[in-house]
Amino acid sequence: MLLVDETFSTQTVELPIGQVMELRLKENPTTGFRWTFAADGEPFCTLVGDAFQRGTVPGAGGEHTWRVMAVRLGTCELRLFYRRSFGADAPPARSFVLHVKVTE
Repeated sequence: MLLVDETFSTQTVELPIGQVMELRLKENPTTGFRWTFAADGEPFCTLVGDAFQRGTVPGAGGEHTWRVMAVRLGTCELRLFYRRSFGADAPPARSFVLHVKVTE
């Protein structure tokens, strides 16, 4: 399984059809900030898992993990924005983009 974190932003990765990639980004929903997808890779990739692991200290952030499976040959993009749901008009505090080339 390919493990991807924030250091991969703006890079391109290759993912064979049927393989799963795990994307892990730090998140702190107690502050109102959450990652949201602007582009989820469809139809070449599909989300097959979504989980949040809280930190051990109350109020501290944690890590959001998505599992993405390559399902069709082609190229796609995963683009996420880190913002508050009530500040949708404001620019995101952070962004993440990953280019995925789905191979055989």
